[in-house]
Amino acid sequence: MDAKVKQVKTRTINGAIRLGWRTGKFSFSLGWLVIVLLLRSTVLKAEQCPEIVWWKGGAGTDAVAFSPDGNVFATADSETVKLWRASDGRLLHTRSITSSASSITFTTNGTLVSGSYDGTVRFWQVPDGNLSWVITNQFPWLRAIAVSPNGSLVACASGSPGWPSEYDGTVTLLNASDGSLVRVLTNGTMSATAIMFSPDGSLLAATFADSMVAVWQVSDGTLQHVWNDGYASDAFVTFSPDGQALLTGGGSDYAYVKLRRVSDGQQLWVSQAYATEIYSACFSPDGNMIATGGGRAGVADPAIKLWNTSDGSLLYSMLTNGSYVAAVSFAPDGATLVSGSVSIDFWSVTNGTQLLTLTGHNGVVTAATFSWDGRMVASGGSDGTVRLWQATNGTPLQTLLGLQGVCTGIAFPPDSLTVVGGGNSARVCCWHTSDGTQVWANSTYPWQITCLAGSCSNEFFAVGESFYGELPCQIELRRYSDGQLINTLTGHSNIVASVCFSPDGMVLASGSQDQTVRLWQMPDGNALRTIPVDSAVTAVAFSPDGTLIATGGSNALVRIWRVADGGFVRTFTGHQASIISVAFSPNGESLISAGADATLRVWRLCDGTLLTTYDSEVMQTGCLAMAPNARLFAYGRQDGVLVAGRLPAILDPLSLATSGGMRFLLYGLVGQNYTVQNSSDLMHWIDWIVVTPTNGCTVITDPTGYVPSAKFYRTKIPE
Repeated sequence: MDAKVKQVKTRTINGAIRLGWRTGKFSFSLGWLVIVLLLRSTVLKAEQCPEIVWWKGGAGTDAVAFSPDGNVFATADSETVKLWRASDGRLLHTRSITSSASSITFTTNGTLVSGSYDGTVRFWQVPDGNLSWVITNQFPWLRAIAVSPNGSLVACASGSPGWPSEYDGTVTLLNASDGSLVRVLTNGTMSATAIMFSPDGSLLAATFADSMVAVWQVSDGTLQHVWNDGYASDAFVTFSPDGQALLTGGGSDYAYVKLRRVSDGQQLWVSQAYATEIYSACFSPDGNMIATGGGRAGVADPAIKLWNTSDGSLLYSMLTNGSYVAAVSFAPDGATLVSGSVSIDFWSVTNGTQLLTLTGHNGVVTAATFSWDGRMVASGGSDGTVRLWQATNGTPLQTLLGLQGVCTGIAFPPDSLTVVGGGNSARVCCWHTSDGTQVWANSTYPWQITCLAGSCSNEFFAVGESFYGELPCQIELRRYSDGQLINTLTGHSNIVASVCFSPDGMVLASGSQDQTVRLWQMPDGNALRTIPVDSAVTAVAFSPDGTLIATGGSNALVRIWRVADGGFVRTFTGHQASIISVAFSPNGESLISAGADATLRVWRLCDGTLLTTYDSEVMQTGCLAMAPNARLFAYGRQDGVLVAGRLPAILDPLSLATSGGMRFLLYGLVGQNYTVQNSSDLMHWIDWIVVTPTNGCTVITDPTGYVPSAKFYRTKIPE
């Protein structure tokens, strides 16, 4: 088996660079080429991110920090660390973390550092969001981290969540380069809650849950100052930009901010900041102002306040979308303040006006669907809201309220002038898409809605329901115009997890935990046939021509069935956990599936070949939807992010040739010249590579062993 595939550059008459392969045996004209090297069988391994068109949401956050150059800011929450473009708030990268982040900070060279409650400190590269390295299992309860200005030290504040332990009241200094221990600083008798280096790196300050504040010399660990602030549970500590003053604050039901002189610990002023709680504070870059974030649900108190550093007087307050603010941070230019809570908001420091808000679902995105004209995407979440987005660029259009529970399904009528949503609160609502006003709302109590889908050709939609969330179960047909019940379908013996109409609206498919798919004649609701499946059915979808049904199961299998007789066609294997959702591409050539294994998989329908596996920027997926007239699909994530991506073009097989004992199955589209060249070098390819004019000749080898494998050479498919 002597063969080698080599890419060479050729030029067209007009000088455009083409990508090609050369051989002495054959050549052909193709488009953007994908080559599969077939030995005995095909093994595909693809670790990559979908081609993301836009993504929105995921704005809820517990911590905010700006990069030193101000171009990027980072947020952290219970599951992720995210990087955003500061100019317009575009989400750049999402990275999962194993435990809730306690704090984040940037080093002076722009490296992002995050600390999690499980004792893990992570270092992230900002350009691509990749993880550089990790310090693990150093602490039982990591409350806060700080990085010295020169980036050489990491300070970690640790302590148990509410009871004494050997780690309470300690701050640990580590070498940032290798995580080795430098020294342990201690003073309090309870957990350290916040830490910060002075601007010149000579001092380290920390607050403790017993209201103690301590300041040490970093060089030798000498305790320079210690005092009792008098209020339990300090939330933060921060040095002024010139290093001359130290700000602390916290408390509950009497939240304060207090400024002290660093040289002698003398208190300069104290102000009550909130009638409830305070969570964060920071100095403006010039040191003249202080911003605080606080508040509590149900208490009327502006969540963001700006203070005069000189005397502690309140300058002005800013009202936010939520009842509290968990984090505040000034941009390096000092003109903008960013706050984080249920949304991320940008504020003008000059007058306190809101410049931009990055809103999204405050919880898992549980439902998504495209309008029939493809112009809008509707998403529903565990926060009880339905949101409308422009399909082409993700511009937020409307936020629809009134569902009162986890959204379990969304449907557009054929004209897309309204949208219907249902939830586990036993409530179904309809809204105008133009202005978000509610058209009607009906209760289905005691029947709770488990799934919902609409027809593009009928006046009704289907709702799967369970009695008080348990058995028995049923399917209802309701009118779009007023939500009134027009028919009830019974027959399933367990909860209905998914419903879907055929493209012509004449057949309804329902998948159930009773391990069956049932087909119903529309609009009379007569049972057509029952397809037995050997696992609980979690997802159903019709092919665009209406001849096939795809099912996803709790056994991690995707299966294809004929509608005409219920006959089995084929099985797609690869997912490692239950299937969340399935969807056909508009041309019917491919199928995409979302699994509880945090992957999206794209399959070629004609033979079941796995074309690609997306496992980056996917996370746990709550829903999946396909645009009716484009290669655009949308999926919702557990962190509240809705992602719109583009499916790869499906390339048809053109020829099957043999060269030197190795078989080449070639795929492509018309438009370019490619050839294959013989070689005495045996190459063994098992991963993907993106072929571009600059890296097309990169050599990738894996000559060890004889393992049947495949290699995809891929370029970006043009529109």
